[in-house]
Amino acid sequence: MKSNQRVKKLLLLSSSSSPSPTKTPNKTLSSSPTMITKKTRSSTTKTPKQLSSPTKTPKKPLSSPTITTKKTRSSTTKTLRKRLSPPPTKIPKKKLLSSPTKTPKKTLSSSPTKTLNKTSLSTKTPKNKNKKKTLSNKECLDLALQRLSSNSTPESLPCRGSQFTDIFNYIENKLIEGNGGCMYISGVPGTGKTATVREVKRKLEADSKYPAFKWIEVNGLKLSDPYQCYVHILHELTGEKRSSEAAADTLNDRFSDCDPDHEFVILFVDELDLLRTRKQNILYHLFDWPTRHNSKLIVLAIANSMDLPEKLMINRVASRIGLTRLAFHPYSWQELESIITSRLTGLLHVFDSDALKLISRKVAAVSGDARRALDICRLAVQTAQLTAAAAADDEDDQQQQELQSTVSMESVDQALKEIFNSLKLVRIRLAPLQEQVFLQAVCQDFRISGVEEANFIDVYQHHIEICRFEGHYIPSTVELEKIAYNLHTSRLIIVEKSVSHLFKKIRLNISVDDINFALKMS
Repeated sequence: MKSNQRVKKLLLLSSSSSPSPTKTPNKTLSSSPTMITKKTRSSTTKTPKQLSSPTKTPKKPLSSPTITTKKTRSSTTKTLRKRLSPPPTKIPKKKLLSSPTKTPKKTLSSSPTKTLNKTSLSTKTPKNKNKKKTLSNKECLDLALQRLSSNSTPESLPCRGSQFTDIFNYIENKLIEGNGGCMYISGVPGTGKTATVREVKRKLEADSKYPAFKWIEVNGLKLSDPYQCYVHILHELTGEKRSSEAAADTLNDRFSDCDPDHEFVILFVDELDLLRTRKQNILYHLFDWPTRHNSKLIVLAIANSMDLPEKLMINRVASRIGLTRLAFHPYSWQELESIITSRLTGLLHVFDSDALKLISRKVAAVSGDARRALDICRLAVQTAQLTAAAAADDEDDQQQQELQSTVSMESVDQALKEIFNSLKLVRIRLAPLQEQVFLQAVCQDFRISGVEEANFIDVYQHHIEICRFEGHYIPSTVELEKIAYNLHTSRLIIVEKSVSHLFKKIRLNISVDDINFALKMS
């Protein structure tokens, strides 16, 4: 029992001795450092254990702050990065995600479709260009038809340089001197008279060194009555509309007044021979007004016949014209060829050189009319188009025509045959003199009235005037009626059936240009 009691005491002592030193230093370190110093001074043997414990304890607090600082630094850096990085990272991501996603969608949906179409078109354009080069036959022929039209105004007038300088110098001298004058320009149709005068007008209007002038143009073909030229001139000059007699009086007073403040008036009269009357008052006024003092009137008169003043006008009218005359001779074949080639700048491959020479030589041998040469070229182009359209079914012929973009000699020969060897033209060339004069009378009435139909009595009056002018025999109404029925059977004109032969309606069954061309050939 005593041994057991001793063992229990030892155990109690051991138990009391072992927990006290371990727990005290922790408590002393955590709670009071003074206790640690007292026990360390008192117990030297237990200092290593106690020193080991404090060494361990500071490591924990030191380790914990180091760990916390790293965590805090890492956390702070992460938070800073999160705070700073999201806007730049998210915005570019949105931009990159939105713009690539949207822009590619746009580019793939709208723009890529357009760009792809453009790229596809760009890839196809060389094929189209190649097709244009091979298929340019159609487009080049269409463009050649537009340029070869007689109504289209060319950029320059070849082969009329000397006539252009003569007209320009004449008007320039009159404008500088301050005097009026008159120039009579003659030549067969299609020799470039009207085009040359209009080119002079463009050059005068482009230069500002000349005095101010008023340009008035009168065309005899556009007047229903010769006396309407007074009304037209007064309306263009002052803007007033009066009767022909009142307009003639006011114009006479205007050009008789010696007022130096009046501006110059350049009067361009085309188709002068259609303004003839019995007393020739219109022609006398037109050529008398420029000779008056300080009239400041320059008259440019154009007619087809060179000897019109001597044939049609009275001696006093012919004397007013004086020696200021200019003649336009018919074109030679070299000039006609240069005119056609100037129209076809950039399209010279459309025609063969031999084809152009053949057309120009044929026209120059007959009349030298540039308009007729252009018409033949247009007809040759149209025949080439028809042959191309007819051969479009065959692949071999189509490939050959795609490679060839020229009007061949065959189409030119066919066009020349249609024009020169047509039955109507041959009939007019071989017609008697009175029948040719009758056709001229019908054309003249059509030019004056502008109506396709004409009364027999009006044609008869024009027929008598032409016969008197040319010095031919004047037929009666019965004889002229037989002439009209002969032309009707040849299908050159159409005569309406009527009871009274004087008021029968007559209509042309052929163009006026073809009649004039056939009459020149005869």
